[in-house]
Amino acid sequence: MMANERQPTLCSRCQTISLDDLFQEVTNDYGLVEPDPSLVLHRTPEWSTCPLCNFFLDMVPPEERDTCSEIWIYRARQSSRNGSRNSTSLSEPDKALRTALLVQTHRDRPTISELPFVNYSKAPETPVLINHERVRYRTLRKWYNMIQKIPREESDVLPVSVIDCHKREIVPVCGPCDYVALSYVWGQTAAQEAPKGDSLPHHLPRIVEDAMTVVRELGLQYLWVDRYCLDQSKKAEFQAQLNQMADIYRHALITIIGAAGSDGDYGLPGVSSRHRIKQPRIKIGDYTLWSSMTDPRKLVRESAWMTRAWTYQEGVFSWNWIAFTDEQVFFQRSNAEQTNLERWWKTSCEMFPDGGLGADANCPLLNMYDKVWQNEGAIHQLLAQYTARKLTYQSDAINGTLGLLKRCGNGPYRMNHYFGIPILGPLVIHRKAMGRDPSRRWPLMEAFLVNLCWKTKGPGPRRAEFPSWSWAGWQAVYEGSAQPLAHIGLTGRSLTKVKLSVKMKQVLVDWEAMCNMIHWDLYGDLKSLPPELYIQAPTVPLTVCQGLKESEDNFAGHAAHLAPMSWCAVLNDNEYQILIEIDLVDEEVASTLQTKDSLLLKGIILRHLDPHAALEYNYYDNQVWAFALVVLEDKGGTRRVGSLELRPDNYLVRWKYSVDHSSAKSGKCWVRGLLKEYVDCDECRSKALKKLVSGQKDELIKLS
Repeated sequence: MMANERQPTLCSRCQTISLDDLFQEVTNDYGLVEPDPSLVLHRTPEWSTCPLCNFFLDMVPPEERDTCSEIWIYRARQSSRNGSRNSTSLSEPDKALRTALLVQTHRDRPTISELPFVNYSKAPETPVLINHERVRYRTLRKWYNMIQKIPREESDVLPVSVIDCHKREIVPVCGPCDYVALSYVWGQTAAQEAPKGDSLPHHLPRIVEDAMTVVRELGLQYLWVDRYCLDQSKKAEFQAQLNQMADIYRHALITIIGAAGSDGDYGLPGVSSRHRIKQPRIKIGDYTLWSSMTDPRKLVRESAWMTRAWTYQEGVFSWNWIAFTDEQVFFQRSNAEQTNLERWWKTSCEMFPDGGLGADANCPLLNMYDKVWQNEGAIHQLLAQYTARKLTYQSDAINGTLGLLKRCGNGPYRMNHYFGIPILGPLVIHRKAMGRDPSRRWPLMEAFLVNLCWKTKGPGPRRAEFPSWSWAGWQAVYEGSAQPLAHIGLTGRSLTKVKLSVKMKQVLVDWEAMCNMIHWDLYGDLKSLPPELYIQAPTVPLTVCQGLKESEDNFAGHAAHLAPMSWCAVLNDNEYQILIEIDLVDEEVASTLQTKDSLLLKGIILRHLDPHAALEYNYYDNQVWAFALVVLEDKGGTRRVGSLELRPDNYLVRWKYSVDHSSAKSGKCWVRGLLKEYVDCDECRSKALKKLVSGQKDELIKLS
């Protein structure tokens, strides 16, 4: 018997554990954990010297190991995640249920989601174990061979050059070319040499060297890396290729994701000099116990790569990920493909090479794939995810979205964004559902104004490089305009008349006319476009203060909104007071409201319905009764600092005397993906809308 196969010397307590009993079949329903622990280990003096105690301790999160006094071990039922060599073919995965163990340091019933399991195999089964020193390339080649069986769309865009990983040269692409792309975080990588002609620099970032090794191990030849395959000395070629980066990632056979470390010198763990985290394992008699390790989807989601804005579109447009983490390699096919052939193996890792992880909500690619061409409205979801990431250079805010916006370019309008604001028509789903002509369009100005009604999930600092009316003008997480506006438009049934102009050669020109006069494409220089909007529309003064807390309010009458408000506009009358929720994007204004009782701002009303005919409107109309851009006027000009949207769920009317409104009834509406309840009262609704628009005056506002 070899030294590493010698049976461990267990403590007196662990010698009494029967592994046959511990791994007996779970009697609970499928997918659930048994309610009571099967084993409880108390901390004893022998704990530190017993291999089995230490194995279970290694399954505990590092931050809890030193303080835990007990370990609670539960049996759970698993499917296709045992990782033994007895699994069937990729097209017919092992459906047998196996018992695994969950380990935690408290008695609360554990959940299966993303926790590492204690798996087992019993001779003569051979377990699938991870070599922490070296990647298992046989598994990677298996995934690649499966990819090759799936028809690919023909490529009409190719890189100008790629790296020949065998010759270590940058070579031109002269025809159809199978290549691998690399996506990684540059970080604080040491200064790198520039290529000299067709030769690569002698010293490359470790991740590039490792990626070249992976390409060779897959039996391929070419690698595309932006830093070396985009020739900045040829400005026209460089810009053209920069504009086509989304297509370059789309047509790569595989994208190698550097999901470990925070810079290019970290490399790909398990490829060359950097080892992975060692997998806990132990052999006792005929049993081999091992940890399934951290769910690789969790590692990818929490990686530095997943936080960077520039890597977002690289992930979106990549059809095949091979992500290198500090524990193992994770493979995922794009969720745009749902064929039966891919159903089981499309989400795999070294620990479970034949799939079984499942394409559930934990998968990083679930909401991160090339689908914007299928539904114009998807761009809002993609922008929300993009703006939640970090940018090193804030001036890149729009550049990092151009690939996403380009895929919307087959929509009904020649231009598909203006300073980052998407220009879209009515949503396809709504047009079909309402029996309308799918080719129906809004006027260009309407398509722009609808998406000018964006909101954010909280305030952020200003980006001076972009206008305040664009989401790009703020370091905040984007949220598109309200769903009803995306369906029916901003001006439908609205009493508001809005005129939009820009200044060209010191003369105000209609915005839509300007768009039709100039030649401008997606990648045009924004400096050639007027960044200031001149909006002719009704305006109203708004007294804004910190919002009402639920516990503070005792009022008569009816309220549509009973949850706390962060900020609100307060409208006073002799008989009642109206509070309407405000969405602020400017953190400076939000900070000011922390110290001041209130702040006088202005609302530019882009939509409001007739207060006297509220009952005549359909379901969609009644979801957004009014919308206003909230602006601050000071010596530096006028800037957008937020928005006001009057909906059934975000206002309340506080009467100064007891009222009995018999028309009040309960209602529900979808807001930001949540179904919210509210009290709908005809009289309160009419008062709120009427008070908001009273005293309005028509103004021309220059919005910077």
